[in-house]
Formats: sequence, structure tokens, C-alpha cells
Amino acid sequence: FRERIKINGKLISKYAVVDFVNQNKNTIDNLNPSFFEITTAMAFSIFKKENCDIAIIETGLGGRLDSTNVITPEVSVITNIGIDHTKFLGTTLPQIAKEKAGIIKYNVPVVIGEFNKETFPVFQGKANECKSELVLATSSNQYKTDLLGMFQQRNIETALNTIQILSQNGWYIDSSKTKMALTKVKTNTNFSARLDQISVNPKIIVDASHNPDGIKNLFLELNEIDFEKLHVVYGTSADKDVNEIMSHFPLEAFYYLTGFNSERSLPVKDLEIYANKSKLNYSIHTDPELALSAARQSYKRGDLIIVFGSFFLLEKII
Repeated sequence: FRERIKINGKLISKYAVVDFVNQNKNTIDNLNPSFFEITTAMAFSIFKKENCDIAIIETGLGGRLDSTNVITPEVSVITNIGIDHTKFLGTTLPQIAKEKAGIIKYNVPVVIGEFNKETFPVFQGKANECKSELVLATSSNQYKTDLLGMFQQRNIETALNTIQILSQNGWYIDSSKTKMALTKVKTNTNFSARLDQISVNPKIIVDASHNPDGIKNLFLELNEIDFEKLHVVYGTSADKDVNEIMSHFPLEAFYYLTGFNSERSLPVKDLEIYANKSKLNYSIHTDPELALSAARQSYKRGDLIIVFGSFFLLEKII
């Protein structure tokens, strides 16, 4: 749980979690907020107590109606937009972009990480309405990072443009330290679960990709990695478009399909139906640890094991 709230790269203490719940138990019982709303309030409370200079707040779902959206930020940041959480955000990219654009505030600059002809006009319109400076992240950086994946170069551009805006608005940030910090992201932030190699022999990579766009990009990234046979441990929440997701699965890989301990988990019997439809080679397992164990047993030197599909799945693996 504490992976969600970090200060200077360190997880908050167990005591801080318990203390917040104890102090606010009556309010929580009376209001009956969601899990994410409690977590957001906890983060804000702890950041205030610790006198944090800068807090980086990631939305949980969308933006406009998200519980994180009670703040007025120094700068708003929107990365890339994909089809996900359609029940709440809409079924088209412009509809989803409208919800994401809800974090843009009056006279607060906004950085857009990636240009898309369907979504950019939505952001442009909202920025104009709010009289906010809009910056589209450029793509000319020569910065290196210790993180795997070409997508991290796009993320670096977004981060650098955001830092530039902060610098223009009175924050002093040493560019040489920024350059050095990018080579130590994993150490500095306890970064995990984004094309994250957790073992050398067997070679195991975990990734939090869970929607069609993310998984499509994941397999594109794997094309840049040398391996003999691909072993895939996969489980997903029930609200995902599994047909679309599995259309991006390479047929030459072997799949270890599993559920996980959450009411949101897609039952393995349903996963089996989708896998048969997609003509995948697979085995079925009752939990993530058994699925990974089976993949390890089949692993041979030079192979690669990849685990992805849901944070609920990864928390049993990492």
C-alpha cells in the first residue's frame, strides 16, 4: 500500500498510515469515502506534515472528477491518452481527453506530453478557456536514464518541459542535477513496475501495462530485447477489453494465465475463453505466484519471462 505515497523516494512509514486512519476514523465512517479518496487525503495530510516543497500528484481516474483535483497546482501535466476506464471516462479519445483536461486550472500552465490530432484540440480549447499557457513537449533531448524502454524518452521530455516551467515561475532547479538524477531514477525514487527487470537468471521483467495501448507498446519494447522464448504471466481486471488486448499478443509466446485476489479480477475461466479465441498456447493457474513458478520451471537460459496485466497481479510478484 505504501508504494502509493513516497517522500524523497522513500515509502511513508507504517506508523504514518495507522496514525492517519486512527485520527480520521470517525470522519471516514461518516463520509464512507472510496479507497482512493482516503489514500489521497492521507497523502495530502502527510505531505503537509512533512513540509514537502513540491508534491507530484498523479490522478487516479480521469481528472475532472478525480479526488486529486481539489488542488490548484503550479503546473498541470497530461501525458498520453489511451482508451481505458470507458465506463467512467467515455468511449472515444476526445471524450477521455475532456475528462483529463479537467485538471487544467485558470492561469496555470499545462504541459502536454504527446501530440494526438484527436485530443490536442480538446486540450487547446480548455487551455484557452482557462487562459492557461499550453506547452507541447518537444523531442530533442539527449538525456540518458537508467530506466528501460523507449517510452521513457517521451516521459523525460515531458518532465524537462515541466521543470522548465517551474524554473520560469520562481523555482530554482539545477539542470546539472536533473541530468544526473535521470541516471539514478530507480535508486532515487524506488521506481518499479514499468518495464522493470527484477531478476537476471531467470530474466524476469514486470510491467504495469493493463490497457490495449499500453500492452501494444509493451510488446514493441520487447522487440528491442534479445531472448529465445517468451514466457508471459498475465492476469487482468474484468473491466478491460481483453479481446483487443489479446490481439496484440504474439502467438509464438507461451502464456501462464491467472487471476488475483481482488473482486476486480477477471476469472480464469473467462481468460481461458479469450485465450482459445485468440489461439494462444497457455496454461491456467489459480494465483500469480503459481503462474510465475510454472514459468520459472519452463524457463531455459536465454529465455525471457514477462509479467503484466494489473498492479494487483504485480503486488504478488515484486
